Amino acid sequence: MSYQGKRFLGVVPARCGSRRIVDKNIRTIAGQPLMTWTLQAAQQARYLEALMVSTDCDKIAQVARQAGIEVPFLRPAELATDEATTAAVLTHALAAWSDYSGETYDYVVVLQPTSPLRTAEEIDAAIVKAVERDAQAIISVSPTAQPPLWMNTLPDDDSMNGFLTPAGMRRSQDLPTYWCLNGAIGVICAQAVRAGQSVWSLSRIYAYRMSREHGVDIDDPLDFLLAEALLQKRLACAASEDTSG
Repeated sequence: MSYQGKRFLGVVPARCGSRRIVDKNIRTIAGQPLMTWTLQAAQQARYLEALMVSTDCDKIAQVARQAGIEVPFLRPAELATDEATTAAVLTHALAAWSDYSGETYDYVVVLQPTSPLRTAEEIDAAIVKAVERDAQAIISVSPTAQPPLWMNTLPDDDSMNGFLTPAGMRRSQDLPTYWCLNGAIGVICAQAVRAGQSVWSLSRIYAYRMSREHGVDIDDPLDFLLAEALLQKRLACAASEDTSG
C-alpha cells in the first residue's frame, strides 16, 4: 500500500561478485540465504508497493524467486562491475521495472542484502520520515563503535606522534555520539533516481537512526559471524516467545 498517496518501489541490489566472501549474497546464514532475510523484511513492510531484485546472476535470481519475488530481467553486465555506481544501478532498476509493470513510483527504497538485521518496521519508519519531512532522501545510520577522534593513519615507522589531536584526548563519555552510514535503508525520490543523481547532491536529505545491532553490514568474514550470532539470538527469542505465549 502507499503512504499519504506516495508510492514506493523496493530495490534489493545483489550482484554476483564478492571479493571477501564467495557468493556472499546467497550464502547460508542462520538457516537461509543471506539475501532472504532482507526480502522477508521487505515483504512484511506495509508501505512498499512492489519489490524487485536487481542482479546480474541467475543463482541470485533463483533464490529471489524461491522467496516469492519476481525477477523478470537481469541487470546489464556493465552495471555489475566494481566501477558501476549505485545511482546508475538504481536508474536502470526503476526504468526497467516501470517498463515491465507499467507502474510509476514516487520513491525508490534501497535495501542492501548485506544488512540482514533491519526490520520491516524500520523500513516503514524510514518511509514515513521521507514523506513527513518532504525529503529527497532518507539514509540509515548507526552509532559508531569508537569515536573517529580516536582514529588516524599510521606512517611506515608506526610512530604515534600526533596520532591524537587535543580534541581526541577525552573520555568517550565526554565526546558526542558519532554516526556512520550502514547501508541498511535508503529512501530516494524517484525524480533524482531517474536523473541519475547521487543522494549527496540533494539538499533535503535526512538521517534515519538505527541501533548498531540492526545496522550490521556484512563486508568480511568477521561481520558474517557477528550477524549470524545476532540472527540466531533473534530466532531463539522468537521461539521462546512462541513457547511462552
